[in-house]
Amino acid sequence: MLSAAWRFSPGISTGVGEASSEAPFLFPNPTSDLLQLATVITGTYTIVDAAGVVVASGTLQRTVDVAVLADGMYLLVVEHQGLRKAHRFVVKR
Repeated sequence: MLSAAWRFSPGISTGVGEASSEAPFLFPNPTSDLLQLATVITGTYTIVDAAGVVVASGTLQRTVDVAVLADGMYLLVVEHQGLRKAHRFVVKR
């Protein structure tokens, strides 16, 4: 007989994260020159291209200038209070 710890329960997650309903952090996306941040936070950012190469970094402000980046997909990695979160964006002209 199985213990209660090993019984199937349809309402319990098995490790797959729930979909987030939070508002977009970056806009417009795709962009051609400036990314706007939806919230004002302090911290730093790093922009990484699709090959994993760091192409820019700096201190967070209300906007991030991406005009010098080539067309393509990038990650904006935000570090705030010791936590890191990546946000995908596209540069398209």
